[in-house]
Amino acid sequence: MRGTRPLLSVFAHCKPDKNGCWIWQLARQRSGHGVCSVGGGKSGRAHRQAWIEKNGPVPEGMCVLHKCDNPPCINPEHLWLGTQLQNIQDMLAKRRHRYGERHRWTKFADADIKFIRASTLSSAELSEKVGASQDYICEIRRGSKRKYT
Repeated sequence: MRGTRPLLSVFAHCKPDKNGCWIWQLARQRSGHGVCSVGGGKSGRAHRQAWIEKNGPVPEGMCVLHKCDNPPCINPEHLWLGTQLQNIQDMLAKRRHRYGERHRWTKFADADIKFIRASTLSSAELSEKVGASQDYICEIRRGSKRKYT
């Protein structure tokens, strides 16, 4: 047809690295995942398109996940199918989520949390010293805040 052209393979836009990853060289999301055209003026994630090119359609309700934990990687050998729950479980098992002082809403550094838990001061005294409510101090000491510290 006039005015149309076949889409290039996603594999034409990657560069191998020393770990065996095939790193996407074009646009990326903030998360690091590659973005590519999937036809019809739509865009999608490059690793998902790589899976489709190599293995066929992704079954309904399944996600394309990375074994290598490298978002721009599109090497089909590093990809696997799983549910969103499996994706979350994998993230938690590998501690890739933001926890402790890496979390954007954290109030205290890990050292401060350890100090609060080890302190013999009362919750009222600690509240004055560190600038947090007594309730928050109690939650830290109980372990309901900052479980990973």
